Amino acid sequence: MNIDHLRALLSGERRKPIIVDHIFDPDLMAVIGDATPKILLSYETIVKQRRQNPDIGLEEYYLLPDAIRYGMAAQEDSEQLIFSYNHHSNRRFLVIVERTSRGELFVISFHRTTPRQTQSILAGALVLRKHA
Repeated sequence: MNIDHLRALLSGERRKPIIVDHIFDPDLMAVIGDATPKILLSYETIVKQRRQNPDIGLEEYYLLPDAIRYGMAAQEDSEQLIFSYNHHSNRRFLVIVERTSRGELFVISFHRTTPRQTQSILAGALVLRKHA
């Protein structure tokens, strides 16, 4: 992830989506279906996230690649992957990535969670990979 592009996206100077990571695990790609492995973050998602989670800033967004690479991966919907990540600072994050009809993967939600919230969210999901 390019930090300058992320800063520009967060400040509103950039409207074009940025690549935050790629899914390198063929098993996860097989589950999500016909999609490109790059994961994008859009300006529209940033705007939505600011309304819903104003406490998430550059420092947290910078953790997105770690959350995707090392977090527990689960699936509740055939077009979505859920990543639950426990950062070494004891902060927990949840990332939801969704496949579009064009086969692109976008982060649609990124926020902090508590252990109880994480358990509730993942209760009906199929765990695909344990937390690294």
